[in-house]
Amino acid sequence: MAIRGQWSVTLVIAGLWAISLLYGEMFAYWFPIFSCSWPVIELNGTNAEDFNVKPIKIALIADPQITHQAGDRSPVPTTLKFSEFYSDIYMRRAFRSSVLAMEPDRIIILGDLIEGGYRLSDEEWNVIEKRFEHAFDQAERGSKKGSGRLPVYYLPGMQDLGSAEIQAKRPEILNRNFAAFGPSEYIVPIGGVEFIFTNAKAYDGIESSIQANARWGLSDRISSDGTHIPRVLLTATPLYKSNDVACKRQHVSETADEFVTGLPEMLHVDKPEDYLTLETTTKLLNLTKPMIVFSAHGYQGCSLTHAMYGSVTEHTVGTFNWQQENLHPSFMMISVAPESVSGSLDLVSVSQCFLPVQTWIYTWYLFAFLTGLVSIFTWPSQGVDVSGFFFKVMKYCKEIFRPDGGVKAKDEDADNGDWEMMWDAEGGMHLVKAHRTVIATKNTTQGVDRRGTALVRPAAKREPGSEVETIVRMDPSHSVHRTTRTRNRILYNWLRFALGPLAVLISLNFSLYVMLLMKDWT
Repeated sequence: MAIRGQWSVTLVIAGLWAISLLYGEMFAYWFPIFSCSWPVIELNGTNAEDFNVKPIKIALIADPQITHQAGDRSPVPTTLKFSEFYSDIYMRRAFRSSVLAMEPDRIIILGDLIEGGYRLSDEEWNVIEKRFEHAFDQAERGSKKGSGRLPVYYLPGMQDLGSAEIQAKRPEILNRNFAAFGPSEYIVPIGGVEFIFTNAKAYDGIESSIQANARWGLSDRISSDGTHIPRVLLTATPLYKSNDVACKRQHVSETADEFVTGLPEMLHVDKPEDYLTLETTTKLLNLTKPMIVFSAHGYQGCSLTHAMYGSVTEHTVGTFNWQQENLHPSFMMISVAPESVSGSLDLVSVSQCFLPVQTWIYTWYLFAFLTGLVSIFTWPSQGVDVSGFFFKVMKYCKEIFRPDGGVKAKDEDADNGDWEMMWDAEGGMHLVKAHRTVIATKNTTQGVDRRGTALVRPAAKREPGSEVETIVRMDPSHSVHRTTRTRNRILYNWLRFALGPLAVLISLNFSLYVMLLMKDWT
């Protein structure tokens, strides 16, 4: 099969581009359905589902952090508009095609919801909040048909509420977040476990005893009950970590990922303000005594076991937004044993589900575009015999991997020489083929005076004055003009035959790309 001409190669490249677009814009978001599974709850050492016990499934999303323009710059830069659009559509696709497709029973969105939300005016905040609702819309297209809306629990982070001092000075920030996302501290019983949502960062830096008592009121009420209830602590800010303690990344990147992100397997504390203080952490763990802790604000995501109170494991969930310094966005899958279950070894079981790596998808798009561009402009007019090339490669490989080592037997009939052994200065032996000397025999039938068959013809006698002097005068400008005209004609024909297929190729695939975008955006 030979691919001949620009139109033939255009058809092949168009098919490859279409497959790439369908994968990057649609199929890639379906892979978590097959690669991820809900963690198992064990009942007396056996899967609880074997006893017809259905665990409660919770999808936990961290730090969506809706991207927007910071400050009063006007107009909005075009690059930022593209960044906002592709950030939103990625989370919208991931939420609809990956998270909702896993059929969770509850959804928790934890951490920074809106980037720099506490700095925005009410008008600006309302615009960004509508973008947040659009990204996490539970429309019929996204969820199962006929199913109702899933309950969603929010816990805003530092980017939404600000520090403790800002919250004390600007109570309107808390009010508008309360109106949109609910309270920042509350308790939700799910199955046989209490989920404690706490705005723990507000506890740091409070010196007034009245404010401190008000802040710690929720935790005090939690600890007032004499019976111990299994609890899960959720905080938008990670617990305290000392500088000498490393947090193991939830996704150990390969060499290529480490080259892009520059992050090691173990993450250390960089900014103390991104973590709770030791005092706040100690008091929280002392009052709640949780089985497990979930936190946000660590965009890469990592896991760490705290030694106090029975070795509590904290999972700092990676960001859901691919533009927040995280090459591998993800969400957490949590299975909770129902309240009726007793004797369960693990009331809460956790696993992580990774989303498409958008950076590599766009890198592949760029590579495919450049490859297609070069192929169209450089494809030979006589074409390329693809099948012939394939068979030649197979034949070559077969010759290499033959049982006799790929060495052909010596053809004795064609051998017109002997092989001699020779040694070099270092003592190595070499086989050198010595050709036989072939002696030409004389033809004696023509006489001894004739030396060969070549005929010597006497030079023609020139008459004096018969020489003709020929002078050719060349016009340099005419030669340059003709060369330039030829070059322009070649360039014109080259562009004429290449630009047509290229225009068709770009038009078809750009139309497909826009259709895939609008399918998920509307």
